[in-house]
This record gives sequence, structure tokens and C-alpha cells, in this order.
Amino acid sequence: MGGTSQQSQQSQTVSQPWQPAQGGLLNLINQIQGQMGNTGINPTEAGAFNQLQTNANAGNPYAGQIGGYANNLLGGGGANAQAGNVGDAYATLKGQLMPWASGAMGDPANNPALRQMLDVIGADTRNSINSQFAGAGRDLSGMNQQAIARGLAQGEAPVLLNAQQMGLGAANNLYNAGNTTSGILSGMNQTGLANQGVGVSAADQALQARNWGANQTLNIQQLMKSLPVNSIGALAQLLVPIAGLGGQTNSNASGSQTMSGAQQFGLLAGGLGSLFGGVSKSDRWTKTDVVRTDSKLPNGLNIYRFRYKGETQWHEGLMADEVAMVRPEAVKQTLLHSYVDYSLAVR
Repeated sequence: MGGTSQQSQQSQTVSQPWQPAQGGLLNLINQIQGQMGNTGINPTEAGAFNQLQTNANAGNPYAGQIGGYANNLLGGGGANAQAGNVGDAYATLKGQLMPWASGAMGDPANNPALRQMLDVIGADTRNSINSQFAGAGRDLSGMNQQAIARGLAQGEAPVLLNAQQMGLGAANNLYNAGNTTSGILSGMNQTGLANQGVGVSAADQALQARNWGANQTLNIQQLMKSLPVNSIGALAQLLVPIAGLGGQTNSNASGSQTMSGAQQFGLLAGGLGSLFGGVSKSDRWTKTDVVRTDSKLPNGLNIYRFRYKGETQWHEGLMADEVAMVRPEAVKQTLLHSYVDYSLAVR
């Protein structure tokens, strides 16, 4: 895009191709002025802000639970809550095993039940062997005594061994039961902690749900404001360039001046900026089918061709994120959008 303006000595040139658009421009200006009253906070928006402020003043209703959860974790999260049970199980195991390990329970003098069982075995063995030797007329002989000794060994040894195995088995069972019980209690405790963690996320979701209505109201109100402004902007893209084509010049010198497409865009953008108070919605995310043109402003800013989302009309303009890096003073921020002041951006 480029153009050349010719100046001739003692000549006057008048061009007014904008005259057919003059009525539309006046109507456009009237519409812009009519929208000025929509820039403030209306009662509906004020009510939504008041609701948000009321919720904020009330504080987070789950702060106590969240704090308790944090304190619980800082204290170990109950990981050692079952240490007493584990210790008791070990103490019980030790109490059961030590008498066997020391040999005390293997001594019939310390184990009445074992003593009684061995006495019965000894009596039965002696009676059986003595009756056999008496019938043969050899009672009280040396062989009689040897037979009694072998019989006692064979009868009592299995009983003593079995008693020891039963004691060890009972101690192991008690130890395993203690561990199992501790594991179950610990699992329940960890499940409780996991539930508390889920509760933290649920608390945040509850707060979002509490403010959902007010936030939705603000979004709807913002949309209601932006729709007419976007429509006016679309009309401006059609009418203002036509108005900018005309003018009147008086000159006493001759010569020519060539303007690049970027310079022409800068002049046109400056005019648009003056007409709209100097600003234009320029967030990249509000646009689609964005294509960078071959032209740039003298300050190096790229000129793009694009459409606003939801519209079919093509536009040319700047991107707020790029302007912010070259002319940060030309970017204005609002709650939802970034706007470029073209009167500042084209300098």
C-alpha cells in the first residue's frame, strides 16, 4: 500500500469524496456519544461487586479445616499414632519368647502343666516296664532300670519339644495379630488424611460456586457493553477511510511527496484514534485469521490483517502485545481487554 501527493505552484486542489459519507459519519459520532454513559458501573454490576465483596469480607469458611489439615501434616499426619500398639505387640512377643529363650519354660519346676504331664508319662512307663520284668522274674534288675530310662526318654522328649513349639507358635501368632491390627488402624488413619486432602480441593470448588452468579453477571454486562461498541467500530472501518481521502491544499511550490503504506496507515490510525478517543480493542485473542502484512510503522510495529471473532469484516491494525514492547504508554488495560491508543502507537 503506498501513495504520492503532488503539489503545484500557485494551484489549489479540492477533493471531497467524503461528502456522501458525511451523514453516516455524523450518525456514527452520535452513536459513540450515546455510548459514553455505558462506561460507568451500572446498578447490576454494582450489586455483583457488592456480593463479591461481602463474600470476601466473610473470609474463607473452610480456613479452619484447612489450617487443621496443615497442622496435622506438620505434626506427622498421624503416622506415629500407632507406635504404642506396635510397641505393646513387641513387648508381648518379648514377654512370651524370653522364658523359652532362657530355658525357664522347659524346666518342669517352672511349668506345672508340663510337670504334671511328665509325671503321668513317667508313672505309666514305669508301671508297664516293671510289670513285664516282674512277670519274667527279673524285676529290679539292671536291665529293668535301663528299660525304664529308655521308656521315659521316648515318652517325655516329644512332649517337651511339642510344648516348646506350641509356645513359640502362640508368641508368633500374637505378634502377627498385633502387626495386623496396627496396619488396619494405620490404613484407616491414612484414609482420613486422604479425605482431608480431597476436602481442600472441594473447599476451593465451593468458593468458586459461591461466586459463580456474581461473576456470570459481570461477564454478561461486559458483553452487553462490548456488542454495540464492536458494531460502531465496524462502521468506522468502512466510513472513516473514505472521509480521509479528501482535503484541500494551497501551495506556492511544486514537488511531490511519496508516502509508504505504513505511513498512510499511521495517518489513518491517528485519525481513528482521535475519533474514538484514541483507543481500539487490540487483544490478539479477540481476533482470528491473523496475517502479518508486508508493511510496518516507522517505529517498527507490524501491521496485521485480521477479523474479530464472530465477525466477517476484515480489518488492519496492531497487536496490543507488540505495542506494549515498543510503546507501552499506548496500551490501556481494562478488566477483560487491552486497548491500543493509536495516537500514541504511531509515533
